[in-house]
Amino acid sequence: MDISFKKGGVDQKVHLKPAKLIVIEGSHLFMSAEVTKNVSSLINLRVFIDSDSDVRLSRRVYQDTELNKKNLSESVANYL
Repeated sequence: MDISFKKGGVDQKVHLKPAKLIVIEGSHLFMSAEVTKNVSSLINLRVFIDSDSDVRLSRRVYQDTELNKKNLSESVANYL
């Protein structure tokens, strides 16, 4: 199965081979089936980890600003 997505405004594609376990992280799985190409319909186990909102925000800001080179206001706007 091929999954297409955008990262940094660039179209990318990943080919998934059959496996007993595939870990998919992030909030993108909550999007509609049309957007995720029915990936969420293939998942038979979901684990949700809850953390304090200040921890979530600090992790998001760090990832966006340091790793993805976004500016702070864009990171906070995406979080909200």
